[in-house]
Amino acid sequence: MAEQSVTNGWLSASDRARLSTLLEQPASNSDAREHWKYSSLKEARLTLKKAAEPTGTTPEGINGLPEALLADSVFCPVTCEALLDMKDVDYRRIDTDGETVSLQCSDATTPVILEITAGGSATVIDESTSASQWIIVLVRRDANLSFHRLRANSEDHEWSKLQFVIEDNAQVSVRSFASGARFRRHDLSVDLIGAHARFEFIGASCSSDKSHVDLQAHVRHHAPNTQSTQRWHAIGLDRSTQNFRGRIYIGANCPGVAADLNNRNLSLGEGVTINTKPELEIYSDDVRCAHGATVGQLDETALFYLRSRGIDPEAARRMITRAFAAGTLATLS
Repeated sequence: MAEQSVTNGWLSASDRARLSTLLEQPASNSDAREHWKYSSLKEARLTLKKAAEPTGTTPEGINGLPEALLADSVFCPVTCEALLDMKDVDYRRIDTDGETVSLQCSDATTPVILEITAGGSATVIDESTSASQWIIVLVRRDANLSFHRLRANSEDHEWSKLQFVIEDNAQVSVRSFASGARFRRHDLSVDLIGAHARFEFIGASCSSDKSHVDLQAHVRHHAPNTQSTQRWHAIGLDRSTQNFRGRIYIGANCPGVAADLNNRNLSLGEGVTINTKPELEIYSDDVRCAHGATVGQLDETALFYLRSRGIDPEAARRMITRAFAAGTLATLS
């Protein structure tokens, strides 16, 4: 098979032209500018490697995959670059009900495609350690998925993209934790395309020294009576940076949607930088949405209370910090 047909045969000429424009001129696109407002696009591109030799696996025969690969490309020039250089997909299908899967992603130019078959259930543990990862999970109707990921390695640069396409009555629960790195960027993309689909994302991050953590979460409701929950707690120390942007989109003719987003941040140093931006974009009536963000420091009253009980100051700070993270970390086990 010719390399061109493997690399871009499934992309139309107009798609290739659009992706090339977004890749070459991301600053001209307002959505891309906002998506990369607090992170270095140059550092994210350092994670991408030269694509592996093609093996012939292409997206055309996997239902919903071409659409998932193109989703969010308007926001992410790194995605465009990986798409245009893509020569293969690592496709895996889970048929066994209740299976636990350990997942490894080699590089973003070879996305891992995981399909949870209709009515099935699975637990996935993402153990990828490469500098760039791109994982797409297709959750078919009536399926149930529990997804866990930990990002605590010491890579200088890391960009990862995690996508879910969720069909009718399917449920997805994600638990995530990330520590700081010189550059750590995580893009989360979710499309609830079937009625009564449900998505839950709960996680936490901690950064110190001059490390950087950036989470960009985009959850899109395309069907009625769908539900989503996002809860992210971040702790920043020293001169580190924590970035969060959570976006909820509700399309037209989607009554009965319930969506909730909450981002809480704890600053433990004078040099800490915290940027947070929750967003709502709604085009349908009869929906219930809530979003909020907080940035704060340790409660002096609580510190005084603990110290008055004979607890030394450092131990008191640790106790309050652990309590702040406990709402998310307790669910990661």
